[in-house]
Amino acid sequence: MGNEYIQVVTIGGGGLTFEDLVNETGYLISFEQVGVPRNEGLNLRFIVNKAKSGWHLRVHPHPDVAVTTYQIDFPYYVTFLVAVDDHTRWNDRDSFRGDAFRIYTESSFMAYLKKDFLSPNLSVFDYPDKKPTLYGLACLDHIVYVVSYVEPMVKEITSKITERKLSKMNTDITTKMKINKPASDVFEAIADPEKMGGYWFSSGTSRVEQGKTITWRYEEYGAEGDIHVLKVEENKEIVFEWGETTVTLTFEETEGATIIVVTESGLKADDPDIVAKMLGQKEGWVYMLTCMKGYLENGITTLRASLVH
Repeated sequence: MGNEYIQVVTIGGGGLTFEDLVNETGYLISFEQVGVPRNEGLNLRFIVNKAKSGWHLRVHPHPDVAVTTYQIDFPYYVTFLVAVDDHTRWNDRDSFRGDAFRIYTESSFMAYLKKDFLSPNLSVFDYPDKKPTLYGLACLDHIVYVVSYVEPMVKEITSKITERKLSKMNTDITTKMKINKPASDVFEAIADPEKMGGYWFSSGTSRVEQGKTITWRYEEYGAEGDIHVLKVEENKEIVFEWGETTVTLTFEETEGATIIVVTESGLKADDPDIVAKMLGQKEGWVYMLTCMKGYLENGITTLRASLVH
């Protein structure tokens, strides 16, 4: 079992080695996944994202961010430890090469293991001269230490992980507001174009009814757009299409007030501007519902058409 397997694992992933990552500086990392696949000869796997900016890690997998993803496998690791790094003190007993990816030359953790757990006479895979190495993966607030007799295998999987995450990315935008009015009043504020003019669009060509195509106008901005009404359930639900998205409004009455929930769906996850679009739509719905609340509860009509970009 040992010789043939060792020749495989020391090749690494397509020429990329952990030492290559150690030599890179100025990067931040985050953990995508940690697992124990339990394949033959493979015990510990990390999926790690690497970027120059913490913001890029937070919005990954946005197409415009520069994030590289690695799969790092530790065959036959000895043990690992996850430690919180609070950045309040420096451990002078630890010495290592690297930045986010580390190889330790001295460590209190290794000293502890060697003293009580790692026998100097231990034979590993018929390689009695092999010594354990302590590797480190340091993200913003945690460090993962891995002790292994075998060099980890590194493989870049950026395109695969990005495509998978984009395909699963939820681009629905949901916004909720409590309005202290009955559901019938809140429903009518959407369905009746004259009432809508008190807090949102200036006018509409028709009342909101199932199957109709209606033009809503915003005179202050010189803009207009068509909606196609897919479903209307009085005082309970309105569904319409506008542009590339579908908007669902539900009205739930509880103790004399109404929870209105607006969900907009259909934005494309692979759109280069998806983050900006989602933020813009969310801002718009929060503003619209705020104007509606002021109008229905207090008769305020001066909030609408006041958002400045």
